[in-house]
Amino acid sequence: MAGAMQAGSELNPYFESTEPEASVASDGADYASGLRSAQGDETGVRFAHSAASVEPILLARARLKLMLDPEGLIYVEAMGLADDVVAAGKRSGHLPQASVCDLVSRAVAADNLVLEEAPLEALASLQSQLNGALAMVGAAIANLKNDKQPPTEAS
Repeated sequence: MAGAMQAGSELNPYFESTEPEASVASDGADYASGLRSAQGDETGVRFAHSAASVEPILLARARLKLMLDPEGLIYVEAMGLADDVVAAGKRSGHLPQASVCDLVSRAVAADNLVLEEAPLEALASLQSQLNGALAMVGAAIANLKNDKQPPTEAS
């Protein structure tokens, strides 16, 4: 019988997307898990998992945080994942990053503003937040020039 397991055979667990690797980030990809022989042969032990049942757990476990470094790079940090998994995610481009200027450029683009119900009010809010952020950066620079500690969030 093809694929029959002999007593004492080594079994390896697996968990994978049912989508081809090139499209693994597509919407609606489901997952499969099970056991394979040491040679990679199917054992008949396979479980199907819907994306809706798996992805909320993965997202909660990843503990994603949006970060901003002092050079203006905004990035996603996965606090709940192993370092090698995070490194692989960064290499594959699945943990995005962008500069503050890139994001502001996209936010003020004409094709984005036409989607806004009240674009002037939205831009005024953005400008106010950016002015507040610039004031914090200015205070941090002044403190560093005076050999003081950078301001904390409570400052």
